[in-house]
Amino acid sequence: MLRRKRIALALGGVLFLAAGCAGFLWYEATHLRIDIKPEQLAEAEVALKGSLGMAIFKGGVAGAPVSGPSLKSPLLHGPASRSEGLIANFKRNPEEYRRYARMLDTALNAKEVGRAMLRLPTALLPVDSSHLDLQSLTAQDAWGDPFCIVPLRERIAIVSGGPSKISCTALPLTRDEIAQSRRSIFAGPDDIIVVIVSHP
Repeated sequence: MLRRKRIALALGGVLFLAAGCAGFLWYEATHLRIDIKPEQLAEAEVALKGSLGMAIFKGGVAGAPVSGPSLKSPLLHGPASRSEGLIANFKRNPEEYRRYARMLDTALNAKEVGRAMLRLPTALLPVDSSHLDLQSLTAQDAWGDPFCIVPLRERIAIVSGGPSKISCTALPLTRDEIAQSRRSIFAGPDDIIVVIVSHP
């Protein structure tokens, strides 16, 4: 009887300590305060988007590279990117990361525009996205301009004039050149951004 009582007390003590530790850990986890400034969060977001944009837009179409800084830079391939980390690389060359972050945002918006275009008959496709019934920011590229809509037989290309704000009538790639691309997302001459969508 005495032995059972001791075991019960010992188990009760262990359970009480475990509950106390769990409560303390829960309190610490829910009241953990990490002092991160809004500008640090914004930098981290641009760095992540920029690195993803670099991975997507590494090449062009038909041998046409993306204009601007070399894509074979230490940011992507050098030992610094392995040892110093993303934020250190971003701080070394923030403009390149911002450039690719805008390109990624543009491609994501173009995908949304493309989904809307696939619901329309080819004969009713507009020339650009300026009058689409989408959220106004989604129907624009990262530079605030509407997308060009280029029908390609069974597919549709959604094209941004890029930072140069090239108009739909002056795109540096023809409809045939866009149609010949094997990639569904790419950057062409003068940093135009092309997203090709098709029915699933």
